[in-house]
Amino acid sequence: MKSFRGEDVPQPLPAQLTELADGRLLVRHAAGLALFGGVELERVEALRARIDGRSNLETLYQDLASQLEVPAVDRLLSLFEGVLWNVEPQDAGAVRARSARAKAAWAETGAAPRHESSVLVIGNGTIARRVAKALDASCLEDPNEGPWREALAGCSLLICALEDTAYTTLIEIQRRCMRASIASLFITFDADGIRLGPTTVPGQGLCVACAQVGGLHGTGAAPRDLLAAVTRFRTGRASASASEPLVRELVREAHAILALAAGGSAKGAAPQLLTSTLLLGPNGRTRYPAEPVPDCDVCSGLDPAELTTPAALSAAVQQQRLANARRAPRQATPTSSTATSNTATSKDRLGHRIGIVGGGTAGYLTALALRRKRPELDITLIESSRLPIIGVGEATTPLMPQFLHVDLGLDIAELYREVRPTLKLGIRFAWGAPEGCFNYPFGPIHVLEPAVYDGDLLRGSPQSLLMAAGAVAVEGREASPPRSHLDVDVAYHLDNQPFVHYLRRKAAERGIAWVDALVRDVELDGNGENVTALVTEDGQRLTYDLYVDCSGFRALLIEKALGSPFKSFESSLYADRALVASVPNHGVVQPYTLAETMNAGWCWSTPQRHEDHRGYVFSSAFLSPEEAEREMRSSNPEMGDARLIPFRTGRHEHFWRGNVVAMGNAYGFVEPLESTALHMLIRQIGLLLSAFPLRYSAQHGDQCVIERGLPRLLNRRVGAYWDYLRWFLALHYRFNHRLDTPFWRHCREHVDISHHAELVDAFRERGPLSYDPALLRSFEAPDPLWGAEGIDVLLMGQRVPSHLPKPRLGRTGWRQRARLFEDATRQMLPQAQALELLDREPELLHDWARAFERFGPAFP
Repeated sequence: MKSFRGEDVPQPLPAQLTELADGRLLVRHAAGLALFGGVELERVEALRARIDGRSNLETLYQDLASQLEVPAVDRLLSLFEGVLWNVEPQDAGAVRARSARAKAAWAETGAAPRHESSVLVIGNGTIARRVAKALDASCLEDPNEGPWREALAGCSLLICALEDTAYTTLIEIQRRCMRASIASLFITFDADGIRLGPTTVPGQGLCVACAQVGGLHGTGAAPRDLLAAVTRFRTGRASASASEPLVRELVREAHAILALAAGGSAKGAAPQLLTSTLLLGPNGRTRYPAEPVPDCDVCSGLDPAELTTPAALSAAVQQQRLANARRAPRQATPTSSTATSNTATSKDRLGHRIGIVGGGTAGYLTALALRRKRPELDITLIESSRLPIIGVGEATTPLMPQFLHVDLGLDIAELYREVRPTLKLGIRFAWGAPEGCFNYPFGPIHVLEPAVYDGDLLRGSPQSLLMAAGAVAVEGREASPPRSHLDVDVAYHLDNQPFVHYLRRKAAERGIAWVDALVRDVELDGNGENVTALVTEDGQRLTYDLYVDCSGFRALLIEKALGSPFKSFESSLYADRALVASVPNHGVVQPYTLAETMNAGWCWSTPQRHEDHRGYVFSSAFLSPEEAEREMRSSNPEMGDARLIPFRTGRHEHFWRGNVVAMGNAYGFVEPLESTALHMLIRQIGLLLSAFPLRYSAQHGDQCVIERGLPRLLNRRVGAYWDYLRWFLALHYRFNHRLDTPFWRHCREHVDISHHAELVDAFRERGPLSYDPALLRSFEAPDPLWGAEGIDVLLMGQRVPSHLPKPRLGRTGWRQRARLFEDATRQMLPQAQALELLDREPELLHDWARAFERFGPAFP
């Protein structure tokens, strides 16, 4: 195929947005698709009307703050700062009227199609006219008019190239072609480029709706809801420079389809778009393989007996799908049998028996996610009831409640009754400067304005002010009835023991098999690359298709059995011990995790209802366990009995090796300085879920030998997550000058931050990374929680010298905005009182859970 020249690439069209059924906004723009939660479409439309080139950001902010709560204002403005500045207004009434006309025009006519070598082009622009001329075809410019019965009666291929048209019209055209057994080819002009294809063969799936909806599975919405959202988009107009290469592509594809429809062959020019679409965008041309969307509202449910599709066309689709399957890395070669060529009809070609070794949070969260997202799997969890649960407080990120209550579907009121979590708004650091603290809150934060006008970061976000006040966003003093303003930027503090007991009960309720046993031995295949069986102490021999290692620091399968090398982070993170104990809090429940600098490390505090779980993370090279306990007790005189937990920081080379996947501490561990453990676990669970259905390359007895390509890609991605985390945590040590002890002097001189050294230099020279578009484009953080804003807070909180550019808001505007934050904070309850209120008013909890539901699942 001829490549498009650079000058042929179309310019990006204006961004468009539409609303999903769950209230989230779907935005199509030059970079592709974006999804935003917590912002109402009406608010976006109102703000868009205000962007007139005269109103500045400060004026917009003041006006919006008088109508909305401050967090909503921040989220709304951040949305527009991202991709929506160029959105053009649409006439919703005109779109609805055009859609109604289209539906009326495409009413059922009962025409009986004839398969002759003829083409009908529907289009109202340059490309449609040139294609019609090249194919000597009829061209119908207005789809709402015309003699449809006569036009379609002798048609073998319909080409639709409508510009500036509602997608509703395109979908109705597609429906009619499917019912009339007419092959069709669509060209659409979208915000991310010009999309050619698919070539739809009735009865073989993959219609234009499949192509549009298939790319939106990450939203987690149902296909019908996605289709309803897509139909509210409009196609754009094609540039003249793009018409010539597209005409060549269209004509070549049309000739190939017509040859097959006539019962012949394509004479060497096989159709290219039967199972894919071609996108010509700002970054060049890209081909996207695609599969029919199950239960598609347009093309599924067709009765084959009523279709008269030429056999040659149907065979071509099947041949192209087989060719795609053969090109897949290390996948089993399909047999010649039509019935066995489809993986969906041969279950023994897919791995479905999953054995999870180890319980705890890693094992049970993995099991529950697999059961919820992949109910067809046979899941067994193997753990020994003789191994105790380590009772320690676990701090989380906002990903945890989203995962628990949306992805896993766990009832929030039930969890509060049984687990008794507390709320977390961020991390408070007794760190950096010799005096004072700084807050690292969840959610949007302004760092430049408070740094310039206030001299610190305290008023950078409402969450930060709530942290300083010891309060959470539950209004009870003057509100009648009480109101919750909890949003998606809130996390949990969890007590590990009741949390694991709760997860174990839910796993039993959801049919996850449980084996009470201790694994004594692991059998491997002849090459030592795959696990063939687990042997328990009581002599059971357990076999599965995929083994998930949740054995914690033991890394029983990934390291001890398969020998995956461990990559140490000790050149950046020196701590290797944690001394943990409980301390009474006397009813003061702080809404943050505390990270407090100590002589040879730091001490965490994760608040529970009646006590704080504290842990001193230290380096054994600088401090003995006895010295650590004396130091810890000197600042916590009511501390209970202490336990010592040794650990190593780093990760294994393999997240997935052979038929073993490592989760949680079995894969990697870093000290909980940023509440990373459960956050990273959830990310890894999401990647594992994306791998199903689990395919294998060959069968040896009852063993499943996993294909190699996907695991290698996932190993690279998970390794990048953890490596980035290593460098991010190293920044905490390199610039902390709160204490002048041998440990901290050594950290300031020797901690390795090499991978982030350029970012630190750019921060010093240009200012906060999150305010500089050039810097934002220069690097990409694997996880937004520790991206540009996080680095800014960390470096500015530790008083790393930096250039400070002029803020976006003036001093007067900033003071007004900060006063709004402070006024709102005074209306909120201290956490202990808020928790009591939430216990009495569980509907407030459900309101909060609904905020996460509107935001959507962590993973589709």
